Amino acid sequence: MAAPWAEPHGRTEAPLVGAGFTFTENILYFATSLIEGGLSETAFTFVLRGILSPFAHVMFTAVTGHAIGRAARAGATVRAAAGAGLVGMLCAAALHALWNGSALFADFFHLYITLQVPLFIAFVLGFIALRREEARLTRQRLGEYAQAGWFTPAEVDLLATGSGRRRATAWARTLPGDRSRQMKTFIAEATSLAAARQRASTGRDPGAVADERARLGRTVAAPAALFA
Repeated sequence: MAAPWAEPHGRTEAPLVGAGFTFTENILYFATSLIEGGLSETAFTFVLRGILSPFAHVMFTAVTGHAIGRAARAGATVRAAAGAGLVGMLCAAALHALWNGSALFADFFHLYITLQVPLFIAFVLGFIALRREEARLTRQRLGEYAQAGWFTPAEVDLLATGSGRRRATAWARTLPGDRSRQMKTFIAEATSLAAARQRASTGRDPGAVADERARLGRTVAAPAALFA
């Protein structure tokens, strides 16, 4: 069987950077509130930062990561990608300034309801759209492998869709010894294979073809571990 040979689908871990920063910063804020203001101020700080705005920094950094990811996916040069990153960073800084300004120069809770909540909803919808795009690209690229005989159409459905992945994992859990972990490995390898093929198909990543070949080997070997 001849394998079709192999773009990033815009995945970014930038929100995780914001989440890590928020976690660290919140510890400092909670400790400062407890030392300087006691339990009442700590409780207020917890509500403000732990309940009302736990995803604020996640959204800010996501803007920067999304800008860089889109530039990379479009095959931008290093200079163009740096420019996109700068624009994303300025947008993130503007959002952060808006967040801080709402607490200093306006009615925070009014702006929170009228601006921050709709903004958060917009980010959630954007995340859902990105996940759907990832699923579409994964199905498309793995479908090309199915045409070459590496997978069956049913396997593509199981590996590329959320519902299929849940069904596959639930089925693997019923196998002797609970093989759900091995099934998740199979799904992860197949998803990475689809991403490598997407990169290679653009011709802009010189290492993508070798990466695709290596991931194909691991993906093909993964089912054997499932039944070992």
